[in-house]
Amino acid sequence: IENVVDPAHVTISHHGVIGDRYDDQSLQVEIVDSLSKNGFSILANTSFQEKPSTTRFTAPSSVDISLPFGDGGCSQLQLYV
Repeated sequence: IENVVDPAHVTISHHGVIGDRYDDQSLQVEIVDSLSKNGFSILANTSFQEKPSTTRFTAPSSVDISLPFGDGGCSQLQLYV
């Protein structure tokens, strides 16, 4: 689960597909819902994103990542681990 919820994972591990590990790796993370027995959620903003992504972990095994783009579009990644 740690690779899926780590916003720094994408640009480093998927170099050349999404992002570039040699470019600016600035990352700003804001806690939306603090860690609890039910899960947590964060907003993450990187230098290459137009808008911050939202990562939500719902215990025991659901991860939902939402990445808004353009004029109202949104990429969604939902995983059950």
